[in-house]
Amino acid sequence: MSRIKNYTDEQLFYKLLHNKTRRSDWNYIRELRSRTTKSVYEQAMALTYQDNQRVVLAGINILAQFGFPRLFQPRTMNRYFQILKNTEDWYIVSTTLVSISHNNKLLTDERVQFLSRYRKSRSVEIRSGLQHALSCCDHDLAIEIKIELSADKIDHIRDWATFSLASQTELDTSAIRQALWARTTDPYLMARDEALMGLAIRKDPGVKPLLVQALTSNENHDSIILEAIEVFNDPDFIPLLEQQIIAPDPLWPKDWVQGTLERLKETIQSEKL
Repeated sequence: MSRIKNYTDEQLFYKLLHNKTRRSDWNYIRELRSRTTKSVYEQAMALTYQDNQRVVLAGINILAQFGFPRLFQPRTMNRYFQILKNTEDWYIVSTTLVSISHNNKLLTDERVQFLSRYRKSRSVEIRSGLQHALSCCDHDLAIEIKIELSADKIDHIRDWATFSLASQTELDTSAIRQALWARTTDPYLMARDEALMGLAIRKDPGVKPLLVQALTSNENHDSIILEAIEVFNDPDFIPLLEQQIIAPDPLWPKDWVQGTLERLKETIQSEKL
């Protein structure tokens, strides 16, 4: 990586576009993203107008996270939608959708309406990209599409869509709660855990026994369950967490449980003051 830092912009572009193995592509892309000059931006933009798939993808990916905060973002988003209007290449479409996710504060109702054409796509990659494109987006149609994708047949799409509904919006509607409840029995554990978190955030009283079950079961739940217990903020979980700490054969890493217990106690104590 230190050698890459010494390459000129032209050398980076050349290597990105001509390497045979492509194993280092993302190293070059990340470095070009960090060189936030108008010259690099214009070169990356020019790549998106070429006929070669690899070249177009390189340009799309460089522009996706060009600077922080993003530079030239309106122009980038305009170009992304031009690309989508003029291609049916699933790889270019899915990559563009994921790239939109890094710039989607500029999504409008009109643009969300355009993206809705992909909601029934047969391509797993395109549906996955659509979910990412609409992440953190509270437009009515975006929420409707994410609810639909939260019931997708592909595990990781359901998981990410559920996460978006659960934790990436402050909206609390009956439709969102219904979608989250539908995932509490999901065969994919990660989607199920995201749903529990979403219901805990919304203080849904029905989620309490499910959190108790997740805390005390032998299933390989992630730390998100402990985070959900903190968010739900119910003192009844204090003795359950204490039991996990003293258990001879604990179900959870004790330092995780200890941290959750301490934060839960602090929150409940502060609310009493």
